[in-house]
Amino acid sequence: MGLEIIVGVDFGTTGVSWAINGGTKKVRLIDDWPKPNSSIENTEKVPTAISYGQDGQPYHWGYSVESTEKSFKWFKLLLDPQRAAQDGVPAISPKGLLGGIDKTPEQVAADYLRFIWRYTTDDIERSQGEGWQSRHALRVVLTVPAIWSHAAKDRTLRAAQAAGLPESLSLVSEPEAAALKVLRDKNEDQAVKNGDCFVVCDAGGGTVDLISYQVVSLVPLQLEECAKGDGDKCGSVYLDLAFERHIRTLVGEEQYSAIHEKRRKRMLQEFEMSVKRCFDGQGQKDYSVDLHGVKDDPENGIEDGTILLRSSLLRTLFDHVMNQILNLVQRQISEVVQAGLGVNAILLVGGFGASKYLHKRLREAYGNFHILQVNGAWSCICTGATQWGLENTLNTAVSGRSGDQIREGHTYSMNLLENVQVGWLDSGTRKFSSELYYCADAVPPPRKEPSVELLCEVEFGVDEAKLWLEKSYKNPLTKEKWRDAAFTLKIVPGSASIVFSVFYQGKQVAYTRAKYANDS
Repeated sequence: MGLEIIVGVDFGTTGVSWAINGGTKKVRLIDDWPKPNSSIENTEKVPTAISYGQDGQPYHWGYSVESTEKSFKWFKLLLDPQRAAQDGVPAISPKGLLGGIDKTPEQVAADYLRFIWRYTTDDIERSQGEGWQSRHALRVVLTVPAIWSHAAKDRTLRAAQAAGLPESLSLVSEPEAAALKVLRDKNEDQAVKNGDCFVVCDAGGGTVDLISYQVVSLVPLQLEECAKGDGDKCGSVYLDLAFERHIRTLVGEEQYSAIHEKRRKRMLQEFEMSVKRCFDGQGQKDYSVDLHGVKDDPENGIEDGTILLRSSLLRTLFDHVMNQILNLVQRQISEVVQAGLGVNAILLVGGFGASKYLHKRLREAYGNFHILQVNGAWSCICTGATQWGLENTLNTAVSGRSGDQIREGHTYSMNLLENVQVGWLDSGTRKFSSELYYCADAVPPPRKEPSVELLCEVEFGVDEAKLWLEKSYKNPLTKEKWRDAAFTLKIVPGSASIVFSVFYQGKQVAYTRAKYANDS
């Protein structure tokens, strides 16, 4: 087997990059996504949109989804249903996003990722030639929001596996991947130095994730988290919803519902491309978008199939979302200060992180910090994911015990002992389970207190025939025959995921799966 190929996937408004882990390690960004509409300029990422045929099978995806089709988007948000429910926004709900189709969010995500993976492997084949899979090992790094629960991350992992992505699959938080990419690009500019602290603000379509790091070393690059990852659902999707809600209120529900779906989607696309990406809050510049199918209303700027969007209105729409982002940034800075450190810079990444108005608001609020809005903000998460895969391997092993402080990339081992009764005619797989608890306190308590919570239940199975071979003994009171089976549970906490494996007599058991406490 030749050199390993690392593939980074930023699942949201999706971007993919890959590199061969050898030689120059040059990262290739896929930027030629299928786009029947030639007016689309930026193809570094592809919309997370999918449509289904009459038979319920996946039909079109990404830019290929026609405006006349019944399509589904933003379904990534539903992989964390508890947070989706907390929003209280009807449109961001299973009924609002997946109405009319008998599929779970996990199944829709798997269908979409299957298209993405097929195109990615075709891209690699065009570069490396036929038979590349027999010459290269393959590893995928998939990004997830920092604020997601372990259950949501596990759903993402299951969706990726159902889509056919390889077993060698790691999850990394979106802001960590972005930070790695930005720091690698900014080293030559000396924008950050050893000991500096910075906040990564990853403003995407659905979520805005923040995390703060202190630079331990630039060469080799070593970062230490200095504030817990935070975030909320205040990405650009919510600006779209606010704009659409404004139009709906302005023209009335009856007129808005009568607008042809194709025209409505065209209006939203114009808002995305011509307004949202360009608005900088400077001066009194007004914008306009198409609004066909409603009566003229000059007083409200609606004339000849267009609507005038005044700068004062846009500030109101933008500020509703921007204020939430600034609150998150301030919360993150306060946590860093409470740790006895100071923030030197704020890094803006993600599609919404390229917003000129967001940069302006942060510069006004934090003029004494470096506000860095990097080139390629839209794609730096997926290229950062590939970079993360090139630089990270799991090679440190330690023994675990109750109360251990957990560190990323280390393998923790725990011994489990199970007493079993097995008959010589028993067959199949015997199921076992073990509960794992966690505590976020800096110093864990010596016993189970309210701060100690159930993380998950690890389920695993072993062939009955193997258990029969264990030495038996009799209970002196009941005279029942028992056997002892010793297992080793190995836990590898990563940037955004936890990998569990169970071994019996030196070999991995038939299956291992984790059922998280808040998985519904």
